[in-house]
This record gives sequence, C-alpha cells and structure tokens, in this order.
Amino acid sequence: NDLLEKNATVMIDIVPKIMKVVDKKKIILIVVTNPLDSIVTLVHKLSDLPESRVIGTGTMLDSARLKFELAKHFDVSPISVNGFVLGEHGDTSIIDWNTVSIDGIKIDKFSEKTKMTAKIKTEIESCVHNAAGEIINGRGATWDGIAASVINLVKCIANDERRVLPVSIIDNKNKIAYSLPRIVGKSGVIASFPFTNLSKSINAIKKTYKKIA
Repeated sequence: NDLLEKNATVMIDIVPKIMKVVDKKKIILIVVTNPLDSIVTLVHKLSDLPESRVIGTGTMLDSARLKFELAKHFDVSPISVNGFVLGEHGDTSIIDWNTVSIDGIKIDKFSEKTKMTAKIKTEIESCVHNAAGEIINGRGATWDGIAASVINLVKCIANDERRVLPVSIIDNKNKIAYSLPRIVGKSGVIASFPFTNLSKSINAIKKTYKKIA
C-alpha cells in the first residue's frame, strides 16, 4: 500500500495512452502493479473495458506460496498440491481450506503422520502472509515468483487453456477488484466461483482505493 499513490499516478498517465492505440474490442489488460486490487480497480475505470478483460495477477502468487508450504509439510511436489488463497493480494487474504487437496485427496485424509491441525494451518497462513516481506528483506524484491505467475496467466489466455486461476477482476456488486477462482481463456475471465467469507478483504481494498478514487 506504500506504493499506492506513485503507481496510481503511473497508471493514470499510461492507461489512456494505451487505449488510444489498441483494438478495444479485443485488448486484455493484465495488471501486476501493487497494491494489486486497488490498481486493477483504477485501470478498469481508466480503460472503460469490460471487467472480464482487466485482469490482475491477484492471489496467484499467494496461492503458489501456499502450495509450496503444503508441499513441504506433506513431503510431496508442489505440482500435486491444489488450493487457493482468495480475496486481497495482501494481509487480509484468506486460504480456502475447502479447496485444498493433494491430487484430489483432502489434506485431512492424506496422511495419518502429517495431519493438519488448527495450529499448523495458522502457521502456514502466517508463512503465506509474511513471505513477500521475507523475500524483499533478503533479495530486495520478489521478481521470480510474480514473473512465473504472469507467464502462467499470459499462456492461459494466449492458448485458451480455460484454467481455473485465482485472479483479480472487478466485482460489480462491490465495485472493487479482488481474487476468486475464475476460469480464464482467450476472451479473458469466462466465469467466477463465489466465496462468501471475504468481507474483511473487500473492506480493506475499498479503504485503500478511496485514497485514489
């Protein structure tokens, strides 16, 4: 959120220029800039595109970090771990534990030796929320993880893969952007899957966005 005003100024400058030279019926804008959800909301307003074609990387990176932590806990490959972090790309994000599985096997049933207690879930949530700060302190920035997320999102759109990804787009009801599991293809976001327990994230994003609205 410390980057809000500077990055909003950049978007206010470049988005109208971009929209003058593109085919508005086809263009899909991918937003990577932090604070992600507030900037997606701003870019959507500036571009006047349908919400399905202004897509933020959302909680793709957070979800990748969740898979990494769960893979360590269960001693399996992160490729085998399924699950989403939802809501804000930030401190109020929520792990949807109902979606978490190891190749379709619910984590509570995967192994008797590595059961998921409430304490372990809290520790994993803390690791996911604090990962960015630890990486920035160690390396100066979080280049690699977000680069991988952007590559996956671009490939998904370009190849019309119709994968379910936790990306951020405008929710017309709440008038701000946040992440839900969404089907993504060549036309942008095709469908979204609702999740009810996101009021904390929604309120936090609204509060941040009001500073630049």
